[in-house]
Amino acid sequence: MPLEELLRETHQKWIQSLEEQKQLQARLERLEKDFHTIFDSVPAMIWYRDRQGTILRANRCAAESVGLSVEELVGKNYYELFPDGAQKALEKDMQVIVSGQPLYKQLRKYVTADNRVRWVLADRIPYWDENGEVAGVIVFAQDITEQKAAEDELHLANRRIEQANRQLRAAAERARILAEEAAAANRAKSEFLAHMSHELRTPMNAILGFAEILQEENLSEEQRQYVQTIQRSASNLLTLINEILDFSKIEAGRLHIEMVPCSCADVVREVAELMEHTARSKGLEFQVECSPEVPGVVYTDPMRLRQCLLNLVGNAVKFTEKGRVLVRVYPETAAGQKRIRFDVQDTGIGIEPEKQALIFESFTQADSSICRKYGGTGLGLAITRRLMGLLGGHIELASQPGKGSTFSLILPCFVEPMQNTAADPSVPAPVPQEDDRHIGCIGRILLLDSDPPNPIHASLLLRRAGLDVCVVQTLREALAELKQNPCNLVLIALQKVQEARKAAAKLRNFDEQLPIVVITSDASRKTAEQFKIAGSNAVLVEPVSRSQLYETLRSFLSVQAAASVSGETSSPESESPEDLYEVLPSLMEQVRECYARSDYETLAEHTGRLVELGRRFHRPVLAEKAARLQKSLAGGSIQPDELQKQVEELSDLCLQITLGR
Repeated sequence: MPLEELLRETHQKWIQSLEEQKQLQARLERLEKDFHTIFDSVPAMIWYRDRQGTILRANRCAAESVGLSVEELVGKNYYELFPDGAQKALEKDMQVIVSGQPLYKQLRKYVTADNRVRWVLADRIPYWDENGEVAGVIVFAQDITEQKAAEDELHLANRRIEQANRQLRAAAERARILAEEAAAANRAKSEFLAHMSHELRTPMNAILGFAEILQEENLSEEQRQYVQTIQRSASNLLTLINEILDFSKIEAGRLHIEMVPCSCADVVREVAELMEHTARSKGLEFQVECSPEVPGVVYTDPMRLRQCLLNLVGNAVKFTEKGRVLVRVYPETAAGQKRIRFDVQDTGIGIEPEKQALIFESFTQADSSICRKYGGTGLGLAITRRLMGLLGGHIELASQPGKGSTFSLILPCFVEPMQNTAADPSVPAPVPQEDDRHIGCIGRILLLDSDPPNPIHASLLLRRAGLDVCVVQTLREALAELKQNPCNLVLIALQKVQEARKAAAKLRNFDEQLPIVVITSDASRKTAEQFKIAGSNAVLVEPVSRSQLYETLRSFLSVQAAASVSGETSSPESESPEDLYEVLPSLMEQVRECYARSDYETLAEHTGRLVELGRRFHRPVLAEKAARLQKSLAGGSIQPDELQKQVEELSDLCLQITLGR
C-alpha cells in the first residue's frame, strides 16, 4: 500500500477514535452530572470518609444538616469538624473498616452549626477501593428528629397516662374503702333502727296493753280520765316512733317495696274500718265511694298504699271539726295512661295557697299554731309523698282556707290482662270490739317470752279470754313443756328477730301441725315472710291490740278446739291458698338472689322449701320442678345453661301461681 494512502487511513482512524473519546467523555460527564444530581437529591445524608476520617464526599442533604456547604465539608476531618460525639463515631467507623461488615440502624444525636439538636438513624457500610481493600466507610443517615420528638411526646403521654391510672386506681381504692365504710355505717344504722324499734315498741306495747286492761276495771271517772290520757299519749308517741323509723328507712334507701297483686277495694275497706269510728266519735259524716270500674286486682304494695291512705284520712279527721270526710276511688286516663285516683276530701280548716308546698317538707306544718292545737310531727305528708314516688305515683292537693282540702293519691293502673275488672264498691262497717270473755274458742297456749313485763300482760289477756296459758322464757323450756303437755298454739314474743325465727323453725320441726304465731317489733314485709318460711302460721307486729290478738287466736283455736273434741287433728288441706301467695314471691326472690351470687347451698335449702309448699298446697307442677332443681344441685354436675333454665322456669311458674293462674 502506498505510504500516502496508509497515512490517510491512519488519520481517519485517529479522527474516529478521537470522536469516540469525545463521545465517551461527554457520556461520562453526563453520568457524573446525573450521579451528582441524584446524589444531592437523595433525602438522606450520605458521607464518604476514609480511614483517617477525612470527608471524601458529602451530598447536599448532609451539608444542610450541619449548616455548611459541600465545599466546606470535603477535605475536612470529620472527627475534628464535629468533636461532639466524635469518639463514638470513630469507634463505629473502625468497627466497620476492620470487620468489613456493615452496621445498621444506629441512633445518634448531634448538634448543628447553628446549635440545633438533631437525631439521625445511620447505616454504615464498607467503602472498597479498586484493589478490594476497605478504604473507609459510607454513612447513610436519615433525619428522624420529628419522629423522635413524636416518640418522646408519646412516651411522656404514656407516663402521664400511667400516672393518671395510678391516681385513678388510688382514687378507686379510696372510693371502695369509703363505700365499705358507708355500707358499714348503713348496716349499723339499720341495726340501730331495728334495735331501737324493738326497744321503743316493747315498752309502748306494755303501756298500751295495761292501759287497755285498766279501762275494763271498776274505776272512778277521774281515774278513767287518767288511764285515757295514758293511752292517748302512748298512742301518739307510738305514731311518732313509727313515722321517724319509716322516714329514716326512706332516707337511707332501705325501705322495702314489693309490687304484688292486690284489691284497691280491700285496702280502702281496711282503712275505713280503722278510721270510721274515730270520725263518727267527732260527729263527722264518713263516706267511702269506690267506683265499680276500678280493676279488681292491681299491682302495687298494699301495705304502703294503706299507710298513705291512713295518713291522709287521719289528717282529714284530725283537722275537721264538723262536716264530713269522703274517700273516693275511681279510674282516670291522663296522657294515654290509665291511672287510679284516691281522693280524700274533708270540710276542715284548709290550707293557705302559699303554704301548700311547705306541708310536704319534713318536720313542717302550715302553721306553728296547728302543732300546738292538733299535735303531730309534720312527717306524715312527707312520708306519704316519698312512698307514692316509690310506688310510681304522686300526690296532689287542692285546698281553700276554711272550706276544706282534697288530697289525691294517683297510682299507675298496672293490671293483669283479661282480668275481671268488677270491684266490690261496698265498704262494710267496722267490726265491733270483742268481749274478751266471749272470744269463741278454747285451748292451751304456750307463751315463749323472755322480756318482762310483756309476759304478764299477754298472759293476763289470754287468761281473761278463758284460755289456759303456760309461760316459758327459753326455747329449751318450750320444747320440754310441749313434750310433757301438748298445747293447741304457741305464741312467740322473743326480743331478737333471729332468735324468734330460730324458735319458730325448731318448733315447726318438732310438730308440723302445731299453729305458731309470732309477735315482733319489725314491721317489714320481708321479716314477716322470713317468719312464714321458718314455719310460723301468722305474724303480728307490736303493739298488738286486744281485738287483733283475739281474732288471730280464734282463726286457729276454733279449729283446734273442735279437733280436740273429736280426737282428730287439723290437716294441711285446711290451709288457705292466700298463705301460699304471700310467701311464694319472697321465697322465689331469695332463690334468684342465691342463684345470682352462686350460693348453691342456700339455693338448695330454698328449693326444698318450694318442694314442701308444692306438696302442702297440692301444686304438683311446683313440687316437681322444685324437686328437679334440688336434685340437680345435689348432683353438683349441672351445666350453667341448664341451671339458669331451671331457675327461670321455676320463677315463671311461681309468678303464674301468685297471679292466680
